[in-house]
Amino acid sequence: MREEEGMRYTKRFVRLALAVSLILPLCLVMGPTCPTCINVIGTYIGTFAGSMNSGTVVFEIAAEDDRRFMGMVTLVVEGTPFPLPFEFEGTQDASSSHGFNGTGKGMAGHLEFHGTLTPLPGGFLMVEARYMFMSASGVLDEGTVMATNAPTGPAP
Repeated sequence: MREEEGMRYTKRFVRLALAVSLILPLCLVMGPTCPTCINVIGTYIGTFAGSMNSGTVVFEIAAEDDRRFMGMVTLVVEGTPFPLPFEFEGTQDASSSHGFNGTGKGMAGHLEFHGTLTPLPGGFLMVEARYMFMSASGVLDEGTVMATNAPTGPAP
């Protein structure tokens, strides 16, 4: 009787172990929990135009974790020789609209942005966003940004 009971437990344990060994690898290789999110890691170059300033912008997105991303954005105001770098964090919407928002901080002030990602042919992206920049001295600048990670200029 004890042997039968022991065999039942052994069979149950073996079935459970087999189920776990089949399911666990599937869990480890599954993609992000946000099926509509886009891989945004890379460098994006473009322009910004605000109520107070305009110039060039470079986004360097260095890390991504599911819907969250982080990196460095550098603004170069037209007519000035110095860049304004900001470390930033952002989040992609969990919808198919490919929206995103985020904030950045740097010595020059505080930056907030909200926009959309548009997939382009070749796996590239177009970034279109509205931003609000509050300088360390309290001056507010609001405007738009357009940037892409697609190569520009003549082919090598």
